[in-house]
Amino acid sequence: MALFTDVVQGPSATTAAAGNAVALPSLTLPASNSGWTITRIWVTGAPLNFNVAEPWVGYVRCTSEDCLIEPFEIPFEIIPGFITVGAGVQREPHKWVVGVQAPGGAVLNFDSVTDVTQTAAGEIQVTVEFTDGGSPWGGGQVHMKCGAAPATLGTADNAAVALNDIEIKASRLHMIFGYALALQPTADEACPTTVAVTSSDFAESGPLKFSWNMHPGGIANMASGGVDLTTIETDRSFKSPGQKQTVSCVTTTRDAMAGNGRANWGLIYS
Repeated sequence: MALFTDVVQGPSATTAAAGNAVALPSLTLPASNSGWTITRIWVTGAPLNFNVAEPWVGYVRCTSEDCLIEPFEIPFEIIPGFITVGAGVQREPHKWVVGVQAPGGAVLNFDSVTDVTQTAAGEIQVTVEFTDGGSPWGGGQVHMKCGAAPATLGTADNAAVALNDIEIKASRLHMIFGYALALQPTADEACPTTVAVTSSDFAESGPLKFSWNMHPGGIANMASGGVDLTTIETDRSFKSPGQKQTVSCVTTTRDAMAGNGRANWGLIYS
């Protein structure tokens, strides 16, 4: 069984929120009499004009009229903001499992959504992996859905903020992903947070609490330290499988910050 890949590239959105998404080029799978399994998709990208208080955060939305991939929303690999001198690390991308069947010639459409308004567009590449056999990554099809918009973090000690609820039609919640960061990190100010995820639709009782990867501060004339997406496996089931479920998230900032921060999250489910 061979794995094939193809890639598209285009400019990122510059104005925050899903309603301001910018279309990327579409990708057409090769002709095939037996069809394809789309195994994984991943996103790389970066700002071209790196500005103070403009971290690289957002997601790419994949849609198609030819297969049942939707919803599938792939988060950017984060590049944090900086103080006065720009720098940042583009992380090795998370390669997100898909597991959807698609016919030969299927067209995948992509839109980019930014969580923080950017002075200028960046560039994004979306890589699609597919095969003419079964997926080597196992399991069936999964979906990914991001929060419709980021939340502004509290700036005081122990300030709790509710992120946007996410509604999904699902039988099982496999993973939670997300981030919390300072827009313009300063000296002696990290962005430590704790997280509580809840749903009255969960079949199991018990806590689902953790922390987003911590975004460290930085001294004058230096970039902050990097911060990666957080991924938390959970394998939760729902009381009414296959129905609409609502999942909520509260993020609490544990140390005061001079300026605003942002947080957003998403779910992987089937």
